[in-house]
Amino acid sequence: LTDGALHEGDIIVCSGLEGPIITTVRSLLMPEPLKELRVKNSYRKFASVPATNGVKVVAVGLDKAVAGLPILVARDMAHALELSEEVDDMLEDTLAAMKTTNSGVLVKASTLGSLEALLVFLKGEKIPVSQLGIGPIHEKDVKRASIQLKRDPKFAIILCFDCVVEREAQREADRLGIKIFTADII
Repeated sequence: LTDGALHEGDIIVCSGLEGPIITTVRSLLMPEPLKELRVKNSYRKFASVPATNGVKVVAVGLDKAVAGLPILVARDMAHALELSEEVDDMLEDTLAAMKTTNSGVLVKASTLGSLEALLVFLKGEKIPVSQLGIGPIHEKDVKRASIQLKRDPKFAIILCFDCVVEREAQREADRLGIKIFTADII
């Protein structure tokens, strides 16, 4: 939390894999003092958390949230709907700022930070990227990658970091000859 305060019951808005997420904070959890937030520890529950703290937010629907983008707090549901357009634009702007080319591999990752790290690695290896995204590999991703079969077959590849490959997507990839490389570490 970098600015303001967050309270149980606040309406929050964040970017999601399937569009903006509007939900209510059920619980705010913080680790014991001098304990790491990312490591499995026991957590204490708080009704309110001030800025400059690491906090785990418990709310419905956050399993589809895009990690790495801001969470906004809304005054009411009408304000939340306005903010949902803002967070959607934030995600689009962030993805648009990442350079892609006409000919290259398709890249997907589980989080925005992972995607950025993978893009830095690929740039260092001089591997062009034609399309990118966050979340699981769907059949439509395979169809997008198949465009490279006509442009430059060596780029008819999907690189995914910490992502699930849906069964239909794998079947379509096998049928079209698209290679899907998955890894939990870059």
